Amino acid sequence: MNKILSYYSILGIPTNATIPEISKAYKQKAMLYHPDKNNGLPVATEMFRYINEAKTILLDPVTRLHYDYLVGIKERPTVKKEAPIDYDYEYYRPSSNYTLKEMLAIGFAGMVAGYAIGRMRRR
Repeated sequence: MNKILSYYSILGIPTNATIPEISKAYKQKAMLYHPDKNNGLPVATEMFRYINEAKTILLDPVTRLHYDYLVGIKERPTVKKEAPIDYDYEYYRPSSNYTLKEMLAIGFAGMVAGYAIGRMRRR
């Protein structure tokens, strides 16, 4: 992982930390940077906000997993999509007998015919 300011580095814990380790690190950092203990220093207040945000994200297992995917700590699982066993590739293969221009002309003619038939039915 790159040397970026992550929630793990804010709390000073490894990326595989358990819930009790996260809670312990949060309590230590929160006591250190609490605004009441630092006479309202803006830097301490901002750091306290980051610590609270890190705790909120890392204590929830689902949110933590999404964060790990986002930061690149964990790889997203890949789903391999395979065709069904009885899939007939020849039957579903697109026809190459027509050019794109011919296919558009056929489609446009069908649209015009459908419009005309609809107009005739309304009368």
